[in-house]
Amino acid sequence: MRLRAVLDTSVLLDAERHELLYAVRLKLFTIVWSAFIAAEFARVRTELSFTHGLDPHVNRERINDFVYEVSLSALMVNYTRLRGGNYETWLTDRDDVPILATALVGKAQYIVSWNTKHFPPDGVYAGIRYVTPRQFLDELYSQHPDRDIPLAFENSGFRVH
Repeated sequence: MRLRAVLDTSVLLDAERHELLYAVRLKLFTIVWSAFIAAEFARVRTELSFTHGLDPHVNRERINDFVYEVSLSALMVNYTRLRGGNYETWLTDRDDVPILATALVGKAQYIVSWNTKHFPPDGVYAGIRYVTPRQFLDELYSQHPDRDIPLAFENSGFRVH
């Protein structure tokens, strides 16, 4: 089974999203996604567009393009299927509960996030590793040493707004 990873909204809004989506296109891993993550992405992206004065029509088009691109290859799961568990002992942000639920329901091995202050104390919870985008990409590259992925990505021209 191919590696599965939940990409937190902080990653979906950062520059690494391009390289991560390129790695998905190369079938190096599968994104595990949920309605919560898609909605949070749209909400945060819209808030940022207002802050930066981006035209609302351009913002809507970019959100739709991004959601379409992710939807082509993501495993969509119903994060509400997870019941029980006491995650609040270390999860200090209640918006992280649906992220963890998405990973557990989707049998992901990783949660990729820039919110390192919200990682579990030892970096692992319920068998799911919490890593930064760079750590995750380095892990992917180490598992595929025969491919010069960063060079191929830089030369690909692949970009999603």
